[in-house]
Amino acid sequence: MKKQVLFLTGFIVLLCAFSGCTNKGTDGANQEPIPAMEFSMEDLIAGSVKYGDDPQKIEEAFGTPDSRNSYQEGATGNDVLEYFYSSGNEFVFISDSGTDSFFLRSVRICTTDIATARGLKVGCTQEDVIESFRNDGTDARILYAAEIWEIDDDFTMIIPPRGLITDDPAGTCVNYSVPVYPYTDREEVSGYMYQSHGNIWFIITDSVVVEYGWFVGAMAE
Repeated sequence: MKKQVLFLTGFIVLLCAFSGCTNKGTDGANQEPIPAMEFSMEDLIAGSVKYGDDPQKIEEAFGTPDSRNSYQEGATGNDVLEYFYSSGNEFVFISDSGTDSFFLRSVRICTTDIATARGLKVGCTQEDVIESFRNDGTDARILYAAEIWEIDDDFTMIIPPRGLITDDPAGTCVNYSVPVYPYTDREEVSGYMYQSHGNIWFIITDSVVVEYGWFVGAMAE
């Protein structure tokens, strides 16, 4: 009997220079490539700004937005502030609970001048992206997963995938995810969609990144 493999995607795709795109290094005199590390919260960088920065920091880096929008988030009751630039770049802030302070929660980048922590940016290739992060070759679309459970001889559960390739109307989407706080038990793992995660996504057309973005929050409410 062919073994069944089940993986729970749970990813929400938001909307979802060919050289020098990554900062891959080598190890010692043998010049062996350093294994790519898995995605982490430290990857949530866009140019000179990062997750948690306030609106002033974004304006210092990118200037006054061309338009703004604000609303109250239904799931949390927190206020949300959105910055839109004519370039297509977007920055979304959420208020600290019970305060008037806002911090950066998500970005969408469409220009070639703003890179991630690993040097990835619009114009890089799909190969650049995949080679920059851990890849276990678990499945054609699952690059690596948090846990793999061998239920029995006929059933394996891969949950949740932390590197995933999905289809997107614009082409291909490569997603990476990590919990903000480590899972404490199998109940949290199985309900991972309700846990807060950091996520990054790359939209790829004809093997080239045409936009990327990242966000922090639960995948489902």
